[in-house]
Amino acid sequence: MRIRLLILLLILCFAVPVAALEITALSPSTANPGASVTLSGGPFAAGDLVLVGDRRVTATTLAPTRLTFTVPLTLPAGDYILTVERNGTRTPPNFLLRVVQPPPRITLLSPATLDSCTLAGERQIAVSGQHFRPGAQLLLDNAALPIDKFADSEIVFTLPTVKPGLHHIQVVNPDNQRSLTHALFLSSTPEISAVQSGADNVVSYELIVQGKNFLADSRLTANGATVGKDLGMISADGSVRESMRYVDCTTLIYTRRPFLREARELSLQVVNPGGEQSNVYQLTTP
Repeated sequence: MRIRLLILLLILCFAVPVAALEITALSPSTANPGASVTLSGGPFAAGDLVLVGDRRVTATTLAPTRLTFTVPLTLPAGDYILTVERNGTRTPPNFLLRVVQPPPRITLLSPATLDSCTLAGERQIAVSGQHFRPGAQLLLDNAALPIDKFADSEIVFTLPTVKPGLHHIQVVNPDNQRSLTHALFLSSTPEISAVQSGADNVVSYELIVQGKNFLADSRLTANGATVGKDLGMISADGSVRESMRYVDCTTLIYTRRPFLREARELSLQVVNPGGEQSNVYQLTTP
């Protein structure tokens, strides 16, 4: 009996105390749903569960002093007490995890470049990205725009009438998180695609210049000289010999009054007020 008691005393004297399960560090302390979070401390063992508030989460990786888990995708934003549970026993609630929704992110504008001369039906732009929340606003140069279609990965809108040049698109979620701005370019570079014969009035005739991005104050040049200015010479009857008339952003009417009806090479070009120049269009005409 004395021997047994002695052996028991020896076991108690030399037994290594079992460390209490605890969390000593949390990284990161703020995370988005779907992000990985690592707990330091332990000793962790197979079967340990992480409690995020009252939601039990299984570890994705486990080591004696480190445990990693994934924040559930469906977890609402908020502050959650973190504990580790083993066989119904939990670590002290010493750490808080702040769950925040990720900010919206724009990955693509389609199209990202648009001609200033487009019809309303051709001015729809799709904003592709991630984390667009219901109630989000779409901003053009910091001004809110009406939204035609909305999804969590795509917003479609119709570009209103704005000045040509560089503009910025941004998405703002209801929690006021903003995406980075994405560039949208509205081109005002003119282009001549075709020149057709118009009305012929014996002493004069018309050339119909077709293309895009023509403006009311665009200049038309013929062989390098500006029509209606350098070529706006007055005939003996008091009429202007050559003139240009703006119809719309796709059409200009060039009226010519040649002295002779001999065919010759003619080079036409449209120059917009900002200095943008079209291609040089060459044709043979009187």
